[in-house]
Order: sequence, then C-alpha cells, then structure tokens
Amino acid sequence: MLSKEERGKIIDRIRKCFAKADTNHNDNEHEVRVAMDSAQRLMNEYHLTMVEVQFDSERNTLKQDVKESATENRWAKRWERALTHVVCILLPVKNYIRNRGAFGRRSQTTSFVFVGLEDDAALAVEIYETLRKEVSKMAARRGFTSNGHLKNSYCQGVIHTMVNRAKENRDRQQRQQTDVIETRCTALIVLKDKAVAQYYSTLHLVSSRAAYYTPEQNAYGLGRQDGHRVNLDFTNKLTSAV
Repeated sequence: MLSKEERGKIIDRIRKCFAKADTNHNDNEHEVRVAMDSAQRLMNEYHLTMVEVQFDSERNTLKQDVKESATENRWAKRWERALTHVVCILLPVKNYIRNRGAFGRRSQTTSFVFVGLEDDAALAVEIYETLRKEVSKMAARRGFTSNGHLKNSYCQGVIHTMVNRAKENRDRQQRQQTDVIETRCTALIVLKDKAVAQYYSTLHLVSSRAAYYTPEQNAYGLGRQDGHRVNLDFTNKLTSAV
C-alpha cells in the first residue's frame, strides 16, 4: 500500500498529465492523447478516482471552487428541460432554470444553469448540448421534424430510458468499487457534494411544479426503445475534467 507521500507524488504526476492534455493550451494532438492515456493508466494502476485528484490534501479542501455554467438562452422545449436530469445523474452537479422575458410568451427564453465544481459545471453544459443535439437528430430520423406534440412525446420517451440507464450505470459503478477505494474516497465525495449543496442553498431558488403532460403513446413508446441507443459513455470527458 502506498504511503501518503507516495500517493501525493502519483497524484501530482496525474495532474501534470491532465495539464499537458488540456487542448486549450496544447494543440499537439499526439501529445494530448499520450498525456491523457498516461493519466488514465496511472489512475487505474493506483486505484485513484477523480475526486482524489481534485482534492487539496494540504488545505483539506477541493482544488476548485463551486461555479455556475449555463447553456445559451433559447426557447426551451419540454423535453429539453427533462434532459437536464440525465446530466445531473452523470455528473456531481445540480441544476436550475433561468427564464428571461414575459412568462409563457415566445419572447421568453430559457437557459439551464449547472452548479458544481468549476470543471464539472462546464462539462455539464458540454454534455447537455451533445445529448440535446443527438436526441433531436434521432427524432428527425424518425420523421419528427417539427417541434410539436409528436416530437416532444418521442424525445420524452428517449429521455425516460436515458435516465434509467444513467442511474443503472451509476449504481453499477458504485458496486464495482472495492472497499479500499470506498473507504478512502467517502469523505472526499461527501465534501464535494456538500460544497455544491451549500452553494446551491444560497441561491434561494423558488421551486415550481411542471404542468401535467400526457405524451402521445406511440411516439413515446418508440422513444423509449430508441433511448437504449444513445451513448452515455463520457469517460474521456470525465477523466479530463480536473
């Protein structure tokens, strides 16, 4: 078993790999790929998690502050609102809706705001947009091109399956963790979640209940079937968020 000093040195090596793999500061694709592979190999070899890499052991705090990151303002469809639930299962973030303009009017625009550690929040927006575009393309391939009742029903069905799959994947990963990893990381995970929850509580948000909606059953059922085809594996993106 590694000593605290040895573990610290390994974590520093991983952080340096991620820094070298940052495409914002390195445009050499080969170096980025090699650095990312090295970081993932070290994490697997020494059974380290992203939470540990993000933790500052000297200050007993997380290395990043809690931040907000928002999608662009647009007229949001019902299914686009539902999609935020998938992202909040995939990542340790919370989310709220920011509306602008007259309520219920076409002039009203909406942005979805994700709250989490700085990199997690930014990544949440990126994953949300990736999934939003994919679900919309799937609807178009099924012939649901207009933003009406049928497309919304289909997309809601896709997201229903995505939510269930994301929960199953999360639970499976938790069960696969060894007792050693769980013991070492429990306090860090709690700290991370607590930091996000504390920030979220300071926003003093007003909760609202979504209006009851009855989807068209055929389109909804088709969407639930197609939801199994959506890629929810963002491992490469998750491991680069340090």
